[in-house]
Amino acid sequence: MLSYKYINQYSIYNFLLFIWVVSVPFKNAFYQISTALLVLFLIVYVVLKKDYIHLKQLLFKYKSLFFILFLLLCSMTISNLVNDMIGTKAWIIELSFIYKFVLLLLSFLFFYSKDFFSRKTLLFFIIISLSIQVFDGIYQSIYGYDFFKHNIGDLQKGLTGATYGRTVYGFFMGLSTIIFYLSIDKNYLLNKKNIFFIFMLLISIFCLLFSYSRGAWVSLFIVLASAFLINIKSLNKNQFILIFLLVLIVFIVFLNIDSLANRFNLLINNNSSYRYDIWLHTINLIEEKPFLGWGIDAFRTYGYRSFTSVHNSLLEILFTMGLVGFILWGIFHIIILKRIYYNYDLMSFYFLIFIFINTLFDRSVTTGKVFWSIFVLLLFFIFTKEKKEL
Repeated sequence: MLSYKYINQYSIYNFLLFIWVVSVPFKNAFYQISTALLVLFLIVYVVLKKDYIHLKQLLFKYKSLFFILFLLLCSMTISNLVNDMIGTKAWIIELSFIYKFVLLLLSFLFFYSKDFFSRKTLLFFIIISLSIQVFDGIYQSIYGYDFFKHNIGDLQKGLTGATYGRTVYGFFMGLSTIIFYLSIDKNYLLNKKNIFFIFMLLISIFCLLFSYSRGAWVSLFIVLASAFLINIKSLNKNQFILIFLLVLIVFIVFLNIDSLANRFNLLINNNSSYRYDIWLHTINLIEEKPFLGWGIDAFRTYGYRSFTSVHNSLLEILFTMGLVGFILWGIFHIIILKRIYYNYDLMSFYFLIFIFINTLFDRSVTTGKVFWSIFVLLLFFIFTKEKKEL
């Protein structure tokens, strides 16, 4: 039987974990505080328990993952040093990466290995978090502002929920759509649990469409097309019916709502919202410092017009850390893909595709704290999955 003291520790960590997961889309004070406390919990626990052996064993178990993260940090440091980034936010961002990405991931892996929480518990927290954002988007579509922050938004201007913009909200609604779609038991479509998942799937799609986030649209389309092609031989009648109905609903919506049709036309007509200009400007800068890059967050100083982000993860890595960082970033993804392939972890593969495609248009991978948080969660699920779970 668990001791009272252990139950206390377990409850506190799960509470902090829940607060963190729910607050990630908000990116508010609760998010900042819970991040720091989750990392602090790890440090205090290891020191008080003198549990250095277990920590060392954990680092050895995931040595390839943490070693490449260490090398990426070295690449960031070198790029910042050679570009004399003193007086900028570069060093603060790098420090944030250490505790909001590396140490947070270590905290999750450590306490998961101690049975403080399960993968199902964390997934349940994620579903709650995304559901809050979905319903907040519905609320915003009715009243013209979201429930929590009073962000302005509607079906004409686009939905933001309680996030800080349409593209971010579209990103979360894309994740929500994938999660609820994969949660549906395709063999028994009309059982009670499935009715809830199908309902959440439909309103997630609704909120995604009216976020007007073209990057999220493209990312989700590629994920669903990939999933369809990979599983086409094993799809049953219920799955075909579900896919056909979803496609039909989306098609009808686009045909009958002008604002969506206009946004889609911009997409297929290559309207990039200045992205092509930003990318060409970035390529010219990369050619000036190809090996070590310009340093973290340097685009804020040398960027195109008033834009502070490259809007393309591959160019961003090349601009920020040069070819050295780009090669390390590639190795990082090879390690992740090897783990996914070893476990035949298709679910994580779909999320990785969605996130990667989305970063080619919107997310910042070197300064985006929300991106870091989502990627930490994905890495946790990838590296804690065992082959026996297939």
